[in-house]
Amino acid sequence: SAPSDAAVAALVAMAPERVDVVVDSCQMRVDFPVLGGKLRQGWMVQMSGSKSLTGPPFSGALLLPVGLRSRRRGVAALMRPGIGYAEDWSADWSQLLAPTEGDIGFGAPFRWLPAILETWLLLHVPDALRSYMLERFRRETTARLRDSRWLKPLEIGSSLAEASGGFLADHSIVSFQVYGQTADGAPRPLESDASRKIFEMLNQDVAGLLPDLDAASRAVLRQEFHIGQPVELGSGPDKRTVLRLVIGVRFFTIVGLAGPGSIAAALESEISDMTRAFDKLEILAENWGRLAGN
Repeated sequence: SAPSDAAVAALVAMAPERVDVVVDSCQMRVDFPVLGGKLRQGWMVQMSGSKSLTGPPFSGALLLPVGLRSRRRGVAALMRPGIGYAEDWSADWSQLLAPTEGDIGFGAPFRWLPAILETWLLLHVPDALRSYMLERFRRETTARLRDSRWLKPLEIGSSLAEASGGFLADHSIVSFQVYGQTADGAPRPLESDASRKIFEMLNQDVAGLLPDLDAASRAVLRQEFHIGQPVELGSGPDKRTVLRLVIGVRFFTIVGLAGPGSIAAALESEISDMTRAFDKLEILAENWGRLAGN
């Protein structure tokens, strides 16, 4: 999302032969045509199959624009000591790299297969349906957060919103702060350690920590939910820790490919999962004064 394409292009124009540009899209929360545009500008693109594409860890790739093929001999010389393997490169590049001694490893390409399959499934969900699902889910999510005493959505500034990586980049992550009830009953934002702790509790059955609550609340506390882990934003007096509700590619494939007559029900199920996760966080936050020492 930053810096802008115009700013980067201006830097490149100052010394085209001395400036290389690498786009970090390892989260893969960018519309695919946007990444294609970066490559056509002559920029390298880093990507991963293990984040939004829901593949296994260590499935990473570097996309190289055609213009960088002139550097193949230099790359081959740098890799002679055994950095990397020829089979990790496309045919056009690997023919100049030193052949690998011994058996060829298939671990890296096999790690990419689930992500490639998930991408193939995604491309079978129409763009209009994807947009509708994401807009509906995000609308329900932000409305639920705005009605909460304990969970406060993080508003995105206009400058960030204008630096778009496409529809998916702008809408696939909802960040929010958690406020815990203190001894005096007032809600206060949880700092880094407390946010990490409540995040871990969200992933566990913690009904036993609050045995005096009603049966319905304990049933919620028994459920396990996984969302984006806490991150710190800003510094000094503006420093805050947020949790993130992250929408990956599988959301679109689960809902969009549910089958005739089942798409609406699948979307409602995803929204219901989100609501129950927020319900659990609110119960924990409301009782944070009692839980902080556990």
